[in-house]
Amino acid sequence: MKFYNYPHNNHVSPFEAVDADNYFAVAGKITYLGTFKEIRNIATPFDTRNNILTGSYVLNIFKRYALIENGKVTYLNKKFNDGHEIGASRFKCINYIIYTNVLHKYKIDSWGTNLLESYSVNNTDGTYNCSLQFRLFRTPDLAIQYAMDISNNKNMKCIIAQWYADIDRH
Repeated sequence: MKFYNYPHNNHVSPFEAVDADNYFAVAGKITYLGTFKEIRNIATPFDTRNNILTGSYVLNIFKRYALIENGKVTYLNKKFNDGHEIGASRFKCINYIIYTNVLHKYKIDSWGTNLLESYSVNNTDGTYNCSLQFRLFRTPDLAIQYAMDISNNKNMKCIIAQWYADIDRH
């Protein structure tokens, strides 16, 4: 797993079970944990942080809710209700995702034999090209239960995070 060197003054991995800042971003690589101010919406592609967070066309911003390891909850964010519910997102309601420390491979219908490699738990509902998207959960409890099931006895760490924002950068 590769990390962006951002935020510069804080190198706490989102997989660490510590009380710290709880926002992180994913755009191919992942940032370290940061404050809302450091990681919040990057309003335009011209924001200077885009020079640091290069990679994917979409920058996803998440707020960490819980950590799961080997089928057990190892951390719950006591500061989760910080007043920031949803940012610039295509979603109008709150959703949760699972991000893991294990690389997953997904078949994409339109890619032929090429596979998508991702640390996220992606959609597998069978619709055309569905695995290009994160698997979404309406509540953190549903995401926690799913993460407990997939991580049990697999030496896998899972982050349960609220989808805060997604910024299209192309």
